[in-house]
Amino acid sequence: MQIKQIGIDIGKNSSFHLVALGSDGDIVLRRQFTRSRLIAFFKQRTEEHLNVAFEACSGAHWLAHQLMAMGHDVRLLTPESVRPFAKAQKNDWNDALAIAEAAQRPGRHAVGIKSQEQMDIQALHRVRQRLVTARTAIVNQVRGLLRERGLVFGSGRMRFGRFLREQLTCQEIQLNPVCRTLFATLAAEYEAIDTRIDEIDEELAAFAKSNSACRALLSIPGVGVIVATALFSAVANVSDFRSGRDLAAFLGLVPRQRSTGGKTTLLAAIIHEASALGLAWHRALIRRRIWLLAATRRWSRSCRRRQQLRQADEVVGGGRAASACRARPPPSSSRSPPRCACGPAGSRHIRDGGWCGRRSPSGRSFGWASSRSRASPPRPGSSC
Repeated sequence: MQIKQIGIDIGKNSSFHLVALGSDGDIVLRRQFTRSRLIAFFKQRTEEHLNVAFEACSGAHWLAHQLMAMGHDVRLLTPESVRPFAKAQKNDWNDALAIAEAAQRPGRHAVGIKSQEQMDIQALHRVRQRLVTARTAIVNQVRGLLRERGLVFGSGRMRFGRFLREQLTCQEIQLNPVCRTLFATLAAEYEAIDTRIDEIDEELAAFAKSNSACRALLSIPGVGVIVATALFSAVANVSDFRSGRDLAAFLGLVPRQRSTGGKTTLLAAIIHEASALGLAWHRALIRRRIWLLAATRRWSRSCRRRQQLRQADEVVGGGRAASACRARPPPSSSRSPPRCACGPAGSRHIRDGGWCGRRSPSGRSFGWASSRSRASPPRPGSSC
């Protein structure tokens, strides 16, 4: 029995449906396994180096690591690439057959298999996201309950924390015993969640400092620890993407397209990857835009400062140029002498490119003397 491609439909519990295709595309094997029996089945065929494919879902990376350790070739497919090959009614056998057929088609993009390190960092992000959601829920609930009792404070987590420390826990507000006990419980829960989030942030910061990929991402303006570690855990292998546009599409930073009849229709952007990365990357882009604006302002200020210093040097050097202008004899050539920007036509001064020491009423020098410069009448009593 020659097996060319195997498709596995991973069940939610311990049910795995396997369909194997032969060289001519016919089904040569069709069996259902438990988790332990599936591993034993592939251990018996380690020398065959089978081509195995299944959808990228919960438990897929663990199974991929197990089969790759036995020497098999594993591909993870997206559900979108498998759906067109589904036949007849939907069941586990048809899903496994569709996976096997989709894996044989050229041009099908395979999902990268994440390392154990990436999965650990991703687990930290998932837990952190749940804790952040719970903390926000507590803040909103406390604000709503206190508003019913005539106590209103500003929106925002920082204002809530200040109100919690200064008024609610210090018993400065009048509450009955039931409400006081209730709010004390909510405050303790809020502080416990906030402490746990800080611990996770410290773990992520320590990992970002020790990982070379995260350090490279941190060098990008607007990218912090959260975005760097989330991107590291979400992208198994960045070389799987042909360009930055493909990576942006994977992160969900591009609009959905639903075009037909030659008419292009773009819908809202797809924010997936559990939004821990998508929304954080959006914020990073906004921070980067703000940083670029600030950097542009700093650059313009530095340009103005250099221009002021250059003008000050020119004013100081103007007196020396005026002395050289008086001490220099007039040119003896038959050519018409160059004109100064501050004197009338025919005034004899230093050569083109020399400096005229006359200053304007505001104290600034007029500029370099040139025969092409426009002559302007001097002030009464002034001379070069």
